[in-house]
Amino acid sequence: MINNILQISDAPEIHISSFVNKDDFIHATRESRTLFANVSIEERTIQIPMIANISKFQNAMFNLLTDTHEKVKVQLAEKRKSGEAPQINRAAPPQPKIIHTFDTVQEKELLAVIESSTRIIDKHFNLIALQNLYYKSRNEDERYLDLCIQYCNEDIALLDEMQAEHKQEEKTRVDQLSSNVYFTYSQSEKKSQLAAITDFKGRIPAFERLAIIYDKQKQYEKAIAICDNAILYYSKYGMPVDAKGFMERKSKLITKEEKHNADK
Repeated sequence: MINNILQISDAPEIHISSFVNKDDFIHATRESRTLFANVSIEERTIQIPMIANISKFQNAMFNLLTDTHEKVKVQLAEKRKSGEAPQINRAAPPQPKIIHTFDTVQEKELLAVIESSTRIIDKHFNLIALQNLYYKSRNEDERYLDLCIQYCNEDIALLDEMQAEHKQEEKTRVDQLSSNVYFTYSQSEKKSQLAAITDFKGRIPAFERLAIIYDKQKQYEKAIAICDNAILYYSKYGMPVDAKGFMERKSKLITKEEKHNADK
């Protein structure tokens, strides 16, 4: 994690300014918070920007955690091959298996938020949370895996609309700043800002999750189709590294499919 942080920062810590600029800060969603030095003025509030809700910051933290997770998996795999992986203490007494109880309250809350969301990007992040909830409980009931697949597909179906919404919101933000009372872009600055608008660069967990599910179920044709969709999406929206990752995954799936068919 520290190494990944150092790649985006000059110190082993996260600088919010690396991901959130002044414009993002100004237009961040705000909530009233009580702020007082003594109880005599406890009724006074101040509008606090919700930095954690800014999509750029959410996306950056999601990618940081995902990259760290993937690198740790690769390192562990390499150490297992060379016999350097951490040894399990066989002498330790076995721990009782924890039985997870499905969180119906969280399920209800997420479904309600998804249903009421007016922004597709908000719906996207809540769909990810719902997918995680169902996938975590896949061994408790078979239907949770089916629901995970359902909402992964629903998320994927919204991706092009999400990209269009993202660009439109960025254009609206530039337009608003161009006529702001306190800060105004010149025409050249506005043109430059509009030209700098990029696609939403967040990874899509639904692609990987569906590919893994179908791979484990030996439904290689479906897993390969998911890889094709992921390659198309990541290539279209300027994420070649992620596209390459799914090209490699697809190649391995094709090999598995051929071996599976040969063994029948």
